[in-house]
Amino acid sequence: MANNTKRSAQVVVDQNQLLAWQAAWSSGDYSRATQIRALMSDNLGKVVDKLAVLPGEAQLPYARVAIIIATALFLYGIAAVSRRITIKLGALFLGIAVYAFAVVALVLA
Repeated sequence: MANNTKRSAQVVVDQNQLLAWQAAWSSGDYSRATQIRALMSDNLGKVVDKLAVLPGEAQLPYARVAIIIATALFLYGIAAVSRRITIKLGALFLGIAVYAFAVVALVLA
């Protein structure tokens, strides 16, 4: 059974750190406020590292291939409706090259 739970990208800031930062900032102790802010940023970095691999990232190579194939189909459409032979052949051969690139990208994904 697939795990369809989504990871939340929201970060819960420690309320004590936030209150300490606000108190230090409002009292004019900017060096202490900077230290607290650095600690909060370090905690944020740890949370972002845990969320580095999101569930949708496994599908990204296939999405790229789909976009490349859509580009090839667009070029085939231009080749189909164009009346000038140079545009028709250029779009057709470029579409073939883009499609070949999509096949290679799919094999390597």
